[in-house]
Amino acid sequence: MMIASRYFTFLPELPSDSLGIFFIFASTFSQMSLLAGIAGLVTLPLIFLPTALRRFLQSGTAALGISILIIDTFVFAQYRFHINAVVLDLILSGQIVSFPWLTWLMVVIGVSALWGVNG
Repeated sequence: MMIASRYFTFLPELPSDSLGIFFIFASTFSQMSLLAGIAGLVTLPLIFLPTALRRFLQSGTAALGISILIIDTFVFAQYRFHINAVVLDLILSGQIVSFPWLTWLMVVIGVSALWGVNG
């Protein structure tokens, strides 16, 4: 929820009444719970694996999810829309947006660091 709170800076105006504040808190909590639930469903088949391998793969899924959420906040800060299939196609094809190898290396190091913290 702390990562998702970065989106609040782009609201036209923060609510001043208690109902508006409650709505923002409840909607953020429900969205993050939904994302965690989806990640839980995706990793549910891992319960049949040995414990060490299961923990390794679950921590990798968590690190990847946190990384995607952080990247989405940066994309939203710059372009005011979220990551979607069109954006991914433009980034991965290199037609419109092209990142140098150093950027890709930093992403890999960041995800690996998050994975190490989660594992």
